[in-house]
Amino acid sequence: MFTAFIIHTLACDPGTFRAQDSSCQPCPTGTFMPNANATACWMCPLNSDPNANATHCNCRHGTVWNATDRYCQFCSAGAYFREEDGIRSCAPCPKDTYQSNEGQPHCFPCPVSTYSLPGSTSCSDCPLEAPAPNNTRCAKCPPGQEYDMFQGICTPCSFGFYKPHSGYQPCLPCPPDAYSDYGASSCVQCEPNSALMKNGSCSSCQPGQYYDPYLRQCHKCDRGSFTSFPNSMELCHVCAGHSYSFDGASSCIQCPPNQALMKNGSCASCQPGYYYEEHSFECEKCPPNHISRGGISIRAKYVPLAVTVERALRGASTVPSRRRSLRVSWINVGRAPQLRTMIKPQPAAINAPLVLLNRIMESEFARDVGRLL
Repeated sequence: MFTAFIIHTLACDPGTFRAQDSSCQPCPTGTFMPNANATACWMCPLNSDPNANATHCNCRHGTVWNATDRYCQFCSAGAYFREEDGIRSCAPCPKDTYQSNEGQPHCFPCPVSTYSLPGSTSCSDCPLEAPAPNNTRCAKCPPGQEYDMFQGICTPCSFGFYKPHSGYQPCLPCPPDAYSDYGASSCVQCEPNSALMKNGSCSSCQPGQYYDPYLRQCHKCDRGSFTSFPNSMELCHVCAGHSYSFDGASSCIQCPPNQALMKNGSCASCQPGYYYEEHSFECEKCPPNHISRGGISIRAKYVPLAVTVERALRGASTVPSRRRSLRVSWINVGRAPQLRTMIKPQPAAINAPLVLLNRIMESEFARDVGRLL
């Protein structure tokens, strides 16, 4: 008696293959299998990759299926790749465009004064005497007009542009300080003391204003500057000397006598013990052993303490008999308005200089001695 053994094997699905141990294995990377119970997987065609289940291959982006040679090919130079409703194809570049590389998603427009036929890999210069064959890009538009490659017609030059001759050339921008109307064949130069404004016309800035060439408009002069007549100047005049002005001024105001221009824009005099600093436009306090009568003095006078004491001693011993006292003044702005000390030489005229010397040396105001009266 013979016993028959029947071995049942499971079918391998598409996208897999039967290995030597009879197990089903997925297709290796870059391969596929559309059939069941395959013993090996197939390589994907050139420029394609298997889908997720490895049951078929898809052309890579930018390529299309070549049914004749059975592989995915890139679009050739002079054409571009497009995909509409899931259908991939290569389309030739339209006229006046080009593409010099393969597998590109778009074509480039030809530069100005050049043209191309459909499917071109480069552009050609427009002929000077006649339009290019089968092309209107190089048609001669009349003066004041240029060719619009998108509309395929001649269109007028925009404001601020002009075209003096007929031809395919584009409109040119007007030079500085000149303007043009719509469809102009020439530009109009601005008159003296006027400039081109952002609205395309020529105009002068009013007194107290200056011209901004970048924004093409007038601005008010800043404080401390001015313009006195209609102009197209790019800077305002700076007020000279001790004079000032407000925003948008057409002239400067001179400070009164014995007053100087301060940094806040007003005129004032410095207090005694202070001097005027020309660079900071402020009243600065006199340094030690220096004096100033104030006003608009631009420097403080140095007075050594020894000289001050010597004058005091000499003055106390030589006071005329009809003058019964010696008066010494200390001026210290900030501590005391004025300190006056009366020293009578009689009846102790010999001791008076020593008393005055001691008071000067001991006083905290000695460094601010203003003058001896």
